[in-house]
Amino acid sequence: MPATESLSILTTTPSMDLGHQFRLSYLLSLNAITCGLELCTSAAFSYIPPMLLKAGFSEALMSLVMGLGPVLALLIVPFLGVVSDSCTSRYGRRRPFIFYLSIGTIVTLIIIPYGSSLGMFNLALAVIILDFCTQACYTPFEALLSDGCTNPLQHNRSFTVFSFMTSIGGCIGYWLTSIDWRQTRWGTYFDKDEKAVFAILLIIFGAAAVISLILANDSPAKRKTVAKKSITHHDNTLRTKDMKELTDQIDNYLQKSTIDSSAKTPSLNGDMPYHVLISDGPIMYANNLKSTNLQNLVKTRTKVTHCNLLCRLAIRILPGTVVQNLRELHESIVTMPHVLSRLWLAHFVTTTAVMGFKLFFTDFVGTAIYSGSPDSMKGTHVQYLYDVGVRMGSWGLLLHGITSAIYSACLEALVSTVGTRRTYMFGIMSFTLATGSIVFTRNLTLVLWLAAITGCAYATVTALPYTLLTTYHENIQKYYSDLSIDCRHLHGKGIDVAMLDSAYFLSETISAIFFGLLVHYTGSTAVYMICSASFGVLGCYYVSKIQY
Repeated sequence: MPATESLSILTTTPSMDLGHQFRLSYLLSLNAITCGLELCTSAAFSYIPPMLLKAGFSEALMSLVMGLGPVLALLIVPFLGVVSDSCTSRYGRRRPFIFYLSIGTIVTLIIIPYGSSLGMFNLALAVIILDFCTQACYTPFEALLSDGCTNPLQHNRSFTVFSFMTSIGGCIGYWLTSIDWRQTRWGTYFDKDEKAVFAILLIIFGAAAVISLILANDSPAKRKTVAKKSITHHDNTLRTKDMKELTDQIDNYLQKSTIDSSAKTPSLNGDMPYHVLISDGPIMYANNLKSTNLQNLVKTRTKVTHCNLLCRLAIRILPGTVVQNLRELHESIVTMPHVLSRLWLAHFVTTTAVMGFKLFFTDFVGTAIYSGSPDSMKGTHVQYLYDVGVRMGSWGLLLHGITSAIYSACLEALVSTVGTRRTYMFGIMSFTLATGSIVFTRNLTLVLWLAAITGCAYATVTALPYTLLTTYHENIQKYYSDLSIDCRHLHGKGIDVAMLDSAYFLSETISAIFFGLLVHYTGSTAVYMICSASFGVLGCYYVSKIQY
C-alpha cells in the first residue's frame, strides 16, 4: 500500500471516508473495554504475585496459580471461537461472550482484595478466574473488530487503535500501582493499597464494559436453513433406531481400526471433511444408513485411532450441537494452514518473552534491585524494601506502557513506510536487547529506562499478528492455498483469532510456570530476565519466517 494512502491514526482527515465504524472517535470509544481489560491485567497482576507470596504461597505454587488461568483459556477459548462464529443471538455473535466474561471479571475484582481472609484456596480460585476472564474476553472482541474490516486500511486502523488503547490501559494500571495509596484521601477508606486499587479497577472496568457493549456493531450469524421433512411420531421412532444402529456400527468400526498402515482398508482423501455424527438437521433413515460408507465418518484412519474414545463418549453424552462444534474445532486445528501455523509459532515465542517480563518485573526489582524479600515477617525492613521495589517496578512498567502507547500510535505509519516485516522485527529485537541488558545491571535508573524500551515489543505483539491474520482472511484463496475448498470454510475469523490467542494463553502458562520453577530451583529472580531475553532471541528467528 503506498505511503500516501496511509495516515497515522492521530492525523485523520475528512477526506478519508472509512465510514462511521472506522472513525477514530468511534474506535477509541469502542475499545474502552480493551483499555479496561489491560488496566485490570496490569494493575491487578502487579499486586497479585506479592499478595500470593504474602498469603503463604511458595514461588513454585504461586507460579502454578498464575499459570492455571491461561491453561483454562487455552482449552476453552478455541471452542468459544467456534461457537461465536455461528452464534445467532439477537445481541450478536460476539457481544454475549464479552458480556459474560466481563461479569466474571467484575465478580473476581470484588473478591480478590478480601481473598486472604477467605482462605488460600478461595484466593487462588479467584485469581485463576480473573486471569481466565480477562484473557478470554479479548478473543471475541478481536473477532468483533475483524468482522467489519474489508480492506487493509480498515484493519490497520482497527488494530492500531486496539493496541493503542491496550497500552493506555497498561499505563493507567501501572500508574495506579506505583502510588502509595495509604498517603491519599482515597486510601484512608481502605486498610490496604490492594483494596483501594481494586475498587478503582472495578469502577473503571464496569464503565468501560458498558460503553463498549452499547457501541458494538455486532450482527448475529445467519441461521443455517436445512430442508427437513415434517417430524412425525414415526420419524422420531425411526431416528432413535437409526442413531442406535449408527453408534453400534461406529463402535464396531472403531474397534477394528488400528495404526497399522498396511491394514486393508480403502484409502481416504485427506481433504475430505468429516460428516456430522449427530445432527439436528436431516433425519437419518435406516435404508440410507445401511449403504453409508462408515469410513466417511472420519477423516483418516489415524485420526480415528486417536479420537475413538472421544467419538464414543461424545455421541452418547453430548448434545448434537456441542458435538458438531467440537468436531469443527478439531477440524480447524488439524487443517491449520501453513501461513497460520508459522504466525502462531512466532506469536507464541514472542508473547512468552513479553509476558514473562511483565508478570515478574516488579518481583525482580523488589528482590534483585532492592534486596527485599516477600517471605519476611510483616513490618520488617526487608519487607519494606520489597514493597518499595514493587512500586518502583510499577514505575518501570508505567514507562513500558507509555512507550507502548506511543509506538502503537506510530505503527500504521511505520508499516506503510518500512513494511510489516521490519516493524515486527524491530519491536522484538529492541525487547531482546533491553532485557538482555537488564541481566547485567543493578542500576535502578538504567533498569527503568530499559523497561521503557520493552514497550515497543508489547505494542507489536498486540497489533501486528492480528493485522496479518485479517490480511490472510481478505485473500483466503492466496494465503490458505494449501487447504481444499471444503477445509477453508472451517476457518472463520472467530476460530482463527481464537487459535492465535491460544498461542498467547500458552505463552502465559509457560512463562508463569516454567519461569517460576526455574527461579525456585536457582534462587535468583534474574532468571526471569534471562528467560525473557532467550525467548526474545527465538522470537526474532520465527518472526523472520512469517509470510507477510
